[in-house]
Amino acid sequence: MHIFIHNFLRRLSTFPIGLIRIRNGTGSGKTGDIHKIHSPTAATSANINNYNSKGDDFMKFTCNTNELKKAIGTAARASSTKGLKTILECILFTTENDSIRLNSFDTITAIETTIYAHIDEAGETAIPAKLLSEIISKFPDGETTIERTEKGRIRISGGSASAYLTEMEADQFPAFNHIDGEVFKITEGELKKLVSGTQFAAYQGEDKPVFTGLLFEIEDGDLSVVAIDGFRMAKRRTNWNNAKPVKVIIPVRTLREITRLLSNDDDQVKITINESACVFEAENTMIYARLIEGEFLNYNNIIPKTFKTRVRVETRLFEKSLEMSSVLAKEDGNYLIKMKVNAGSLEISAMSEYGSIDDEIPVYTEGEVLNIAFNVKYMLDVLKVIEDDEIYMEFDSRLKPCIIRPVDSDKFMYMVVPVNVRN
Repeated sequence: MHIFIHNFLRRLSTFPIGLIRIRNGTGSGKTGDIHKIHSPTAATSANINNYNSKGDDFMKFTCNTNELKKAIGTAARASSTKGLKTILECILFTTENDSIRLNSFDTITAIETTIYAHIDEAGETAIPAKLLSEIISKFPDGETTIERTEKGRIRISGGSASAYLTEMEADQFPAFNHIDGEVFKITEGELKKLVSGTQFAAYQGEDKPVFTGLLFEIEDGDLSVVAIDGFRMAKRRTNWNNAKPVKVIIPVRTLREITRLLSNDDDQVKITINESACVFEAENTMIYARLIEGEFLNYNNIIPKTFKTRVRVETRLFEKSLEMSSVLAKEDGNYLIKMKVNAGSLEISAMSEYGSIDDEIPVYTEGEVLNIAFNVKYMLDVLKVIEDDEIYMEFDSRLKPCIIRPVDSDKFMYMVVPVNVRN
C-alpha cells in the first residue's frame, strides 16, 4: 500500500508561499489590507549596507515595551534566518496614525502585526530581526523609543539602555495587494483541532510539495482536513453549513503558525477563499496563505473498506504501553514494535541489542487473531492528538494499513501503514 502512495506522490510538484497578518495590542490604528506577495525574490538582493531610501528623514515613535516584545517575537517568526544579510532578515516598521505596523517575510510566510504607539515623527525603517529581538528581550518594563538619528542609523532606547543598529532600505521590502473571495466561519478552537489533529502527517520533504500542505475539503455539509506522507494519513472533520464545495491545499507551515497565534477558542474565525489564496480572520488577526497548486491524492481509494480484526482499546492505556515499548524500540533507530491481537488482550513487544520488553493490556476484540508490526512513532503521533477515552483499531491483514476511528462518532480517521517483518 505504501509503495503505491509513494509512486503517486513522486509525480507531483509545486511551490507554496504563505502570508500572515496580525492585529495586536490596545491601539486604535488602522489595520490596512490583506495582501498578496509580489515578486518576493526581488527583495532578497538588497544588501545590509543599503540605507533607508528616506535618507536624512527622521522617524521616532514610543510604545509599551512588553507589547513591542510580543510584536517583534511574532514578526520575527517569519524573518529569514539564512545569514545572507538581506532585507528578508529584517522587520519592516511603518508608522500609521497612532500605531506601528511590523512586517516580515521569509519567502514562504509573511507576518504583519500592529501595536499602539505614540508617533513623534512618521516614517518607516527595516531593522535586522534577530539582533532587534535579542536586544529588546533584555529591556526592562516600561516604554521603548525607536528613532532614526541619522542616515542609516536607528537608536533603540528603554530605561537606562540604548542600542544603535544599522537599518536597511525599506523600499526593498516585498509589496502586498488586497485579496477577496468566498467567506465562511468557524470557531478558533475547532480550527486548531482540525490543524493540530492532522499536521503531523504532512510530508516533510521538498520533492513532493503538494503533500507538504493540508487538504481543506468542503463537501456534503462537512469540512474535512487531510494530511498524507506516504506512511500514514490523518483526517479530521467537522459539520459545515456552507453548501458550496471547496477543495484547497494550504501550506502546513502557515497553518502551524495559525494554531500558535489564535488565543480564544470561543471566538469566530472568518475564512475567505478564492482560486489562489485563503485568508483566516479572527478578532485581532488576519492570516493569509497562498494555496499550493497540484492534485491531492484521492485518499478514499486507499482506505480499506473491510476488516477481519477489530480492537476496542482505552486510548491512554494503549499510549502508555507504546511509550514504554518505544524506550527500546528507538535504540536501534527503526522504532519497530510488534503487536499480537488475542481474544480479550493485546500484546505489545519491542527489542534491541540492549534487551527486550513485553506488555499485555485488556481490550475488546472482534474477528481473527493477528500478528502485526508498526513504527511506534507513527502510532504515538496519532494517539497524542486523540482526546477520546476509547478508540477502534481495524485490521484487514498484517500487510494492510491499520485504521483508527472513534468509538461513537466519525470526527476523525487515521491510517497507519504496518512494517513488513518476518514472524
